[in-house]
Amino acid sequence: PRLNSEDRLRSRFYEPLILLHLMDRNGELRVSRSPSEDQVTDHLQLRELRRSFLDQLAYVCDHVKGGDTVTAIALEALPSGVTFWVTSNTNFAVVTASFLQGILSTLQSLTFPPSDSATASTENELFQRCVDF
Repeated sequence: PRLNSEDRLRSRFYEPLILLHLMDRNGELRVSRSPSEDQVTDHLQLRELRRSFLDQLAYVCDHVKGGDTVTAIALEALPSGVTFWVTSNTNFAVVTASFLQGILSTLQSLTFPPSDSATASTENELFQRCVDF
């Protein structure tokens, strides 16, 4: 039995992930949103990477247990920078906005190219923030 609340929270995250991986080891059940391999360009790969990032970020922000809520995130490129548009079908909590700002600030602080130690440190920090959220 997992008595520690942090261990229980981690298991709620990893158990479904492992189950999905075991059920579809070869990725045959996944539906790709990208065009066929001969049509893929660097631009399309970047677009798909951006879309995947936003999907995962929205998933983490929609932390209410159950399937009654949804969160969506979009990007808008402006001359002054990038604007993240976030919406939810429920009240978007101040704690969620604060969490999202913290995640984006951490990612923005990365140098390019990041060192291996900086990458590992950032990954651990982001993982912990998501678990704590």
